[in-house]
Amino acid sequence: MEALLTIKQVSKLTILSVGTLYHKISQGAIPAVRISSRCVRFRLSDLEKWIAEKVVLPLSPVCSATGKRGKKGAGEKTACGNPSGAQRHERQDEADEDE
Repeated sequence: MEALLTIKQVSKLTILSVGTLYHKISQGAIPAVRISSRCVRFRLSDLEKWIAEKVVLPLSPVCSATGKRGKKGAGEKTACGNPSGAQRHERQDEADEDE
């Protein structure tokens, strides 16, 4: 059987206040084991899964013209199809050299 953590232990683990944890428990937003009406404990495995579900991946830039997100690698056009700032500068440098 897995050991159960107290709310103070979870507070230290998650860096959330005890009050915030109680609020999340009341909303059903965090997995908890209610031992009695005044006693709440947490399984570490449940908390690890809950934390893993909360991971947010970085978003790609939003094109100001279209409002769409898109991936842009090195040397590629932006999400809205326009050249990146580096590409514009390269083109300007090439044009200056041709003159």
